[in-house]
Amino acid sequence: MSDLLTPVGIRKNILPSVWLKRYPLVGAGAIYLLLICLAFPALTLNFSSAIPGIQGRQGDFAIFYWNIWWFQHALFRLGQDPFFTNYILYPHTLNLAYHTLTPLLDVAVLPVYAVFGPVIGINSLIYGSLVFSGLAMLAFLRRHAVPFGLAFSGGLLFIFNSFATAHVSLSQLNLLPMGWLPLGLLAWDSLIERRRIVSAVVLGGVLFGAFMTDFQFALWLGPLLFLYALYTLARADRSARRRIIALSALTLVVSLGLALIAPLPQWLAGRSAKYPPVSF
Repeated sequence: MSDLLTPVGIRKNILPSVWLKRYPLVGAGAIYLLLICLAFPALTLNFSSAIPGIQGRQGDFAIFYWNIWWFQHALFRLGQDPFFTNYILYPHTLNLAYHTLTPLLDVAVLPVYAVFGPVIGINSLIYGSLVFSGLAMLAFLRRHAVPFGLAFSGGLLFIFNSFATAHVSLSQLNLLPMGWLPLGLLAWDSLIERRRIVSAVVLGGVLFGAFMTDFQFALWLGPLLFLYALYTLARADRSARRRIIALSALTLVVSLGLALIAPLPQWLAGRSAKYPPVSF
C-alpha cells in the first residue's frame, strides 16, 4: 500500500532500477548497445548509408552483402535451395556449402532486410553480434557466481576484444558472433546441473547454431567444450556421470539431425560445378 502512495515523480525514478533488477540481461544488453554505438560513431551516424571498411583495402563486406541478398532471393523469388547458385559463374552451378554463406545470420536478418534493406541489415548484424557476445559471456560468468558488476565488465571486455573490433572494421560477419563459445559452455553447465532431455536438446541447438554461423565456431567450440566437459565430469558424482554421458550422446544426435537438414546434404553433394577444359 505504501508504494501506491509514492509520488508519481519518485515512482518514475524507481521503476527503471526495479525493471533492471528484474530483467538484468535486457538492461545489460541495452547498455552494451549504447556503448557499442558510442564506440563506433562513424558507423552509428551512417547506419543506413555505409558499411564498415578500411580505406584503400578490399574488405569482405561485398561477400556478406551478397550473401544476404542471395539468401532471400533464392528462397522467396526463385523458390530454390540457397546453397546452390549459378549467379556467380554462369551457367555453372556452384555449391555454396563450401562458401562463407553464414546461413543462420542470413535467416536472422531477413525481417530487417525486408523492411530496411541490406545496409541496415548488415550493420544490425554487426551490432547484434557484439551484444550477443557480451550477453553470453555475462550469463556464463553469472552462472559461476561472479558478481554482476564484474560479470558485466567481463562481457564488455569480450565485446571489445581486438579480434572482434578487427573483424568489425572488415565487416567479416561470420567471425563476429563469438558469443557461441560462452553460450556453449553455459548450455553444458545447464545439462550438468539439470540433467534433463531439454538441456541436451538446447545444447545440440547451440552447437548447430554455431555450425550454421561459421564452421570455424564448431572447430573452436568442439575442443573447448570437450575439455570443459572432462573437467566438469571429473567433479560430478559418479552416480550422475552415466546420465550425463547419455545426455551428451543425445546432444550429438540432435545436432547431427539438424545438420542433416543443412548443410551436410549440401556438403555431401560435393562441388557440382563442371567447368569446360582449359585451352591455351
